[in-house]
Amino acid sequence: MRWYIKLLLLLMLALPLGAAITVVGSKPSYLLIGYDNSILETNLGFALFVLVIVAAITTSILYLLFKTVFLSRKFITWKRDRKLKYADFQVKAGLLALTEGKWQRAEQQFISALSNNEQQLMAYLGAARAANHLGRHSARDKYLENAKMHVDGSKLAADIARAELQLESGQLNESLETLSPLYSQSPSHPQVLKLLQQAYLKLSKWEELRLLLPRLDKNVLSPKELGELAKTVYINQLKTLAEQKKRSLDEQNKIPYVNDLTRVWESRPKSLKQNPEVLKAFVEGLLLLGADKQAEAVLSETLPKCWNNDLVLLYGQLAGDSEKQLTQAREWLKTHADSEALQLTLGRICVRAGDKQEAKKYFEASLAIHQTLDAYKELGKLLSAQGELERSNEYLLLSTV
Repeated sequence: MRWYIKLLLLLMLALPLGAAITVVGSKPSYLLIGYDNSILETNLGFALFVLVIVAAITTSILYLLFKTVFLSRKFITWKRDRKLKYADFQVKAGLLALTEGKWQRAEQQFISALSNNEQQLMAYLGAARAANHLGRHSARDKYLENAKMHVDGSKLAADIARAELQLESGQLNESLETLSPLYSQSPSHPQVLKLLQQAYLKLSKWEELRLLLPRLDKNVLSPKELGELAKTVYINQLKTLAEQKKRSLDEQNKIPYVNDLTRVWESRPKSLKQNPEVLKAFVEGLLLLGADKQAEAVLSETLPKCWNNDLVLLYGQLAGDSEKQLTQAREWLKTHADSEALQLTLGRICVRAGDKQEAKKYFEASLAIHQTLDAYKELGKLLSAQGELERSNEYLLLSTV
């Protein structure tokens, strides 16, 4: 309210009051006040005037007290806002320094923002990230512990940040130690799952990663990313498992090892049922364990549905009944006569069966379709065995180009 309006209202109140006092004071009157043994007698007009003055003074004092309290609160609010703005500025400056790779400056900026409670979590996390880039892992961990201690509800965020920073700095086992209890407490948390997946992948923990795959839904990885990861996991686990079993393989008791490999193969998701790369890893694992018979059965069943040159070449490496294999391969030839891999495979089977002339025909047919180093090498070896050394050397030379 403007000052002249206030003055006008005061005059409007004072004029009738003054008139009333004047009227009362112009007539004979008095005011008698008795208290205990004391008596006060005065003119009524004067008494009213005194009362008005006392009321005015009391009102002024109350108004001044109100203004003092109001200004005090306003000052406190201003001071708090200024402190908050300062902390906000320091956090923004710290984030900018982090982006520019100025780690020491970023850490100092975040430390300056720690005095404000509303920015403490951001400041602790930023300081921890800056310290991590500087290789000061103990300082990083101290910042994160302080965040959990001083900021309510920040435990999960601080532990996730620690696991992420440990991964970034190559502390893979330490990161896994941080993530394991988090996963137990929050098995569906997207960021926990994503970091755990990254840790397993970097540590080549294929079995653990395979068991984690069903939890990595669209909130963690896109369908494409999940598909690629699943393929990588199954291929590597099949290869790793076969190599591990091979080192301790007892020829008299290889069935359990083959069963372990088969269990992993059969657990593959629907998207990988006909994937040739995963199938190749499985068959190669069977061959590594000497389970050629099982490998032959798998290839005979799956190749018609999932034709792939690499798989066809694997079929040509199988030990077993050559005549049976020739019959099967020639059956495929009816629909895949243009496959250089199948022609090469037929030639190799014929060599094992002792039919060198037929083998030569298939090797030449393979080269006629597509010239490959393996076909040159096989034909050169065959010609050498037949005594055609000049042509053999020519083909063997071509196989090394």
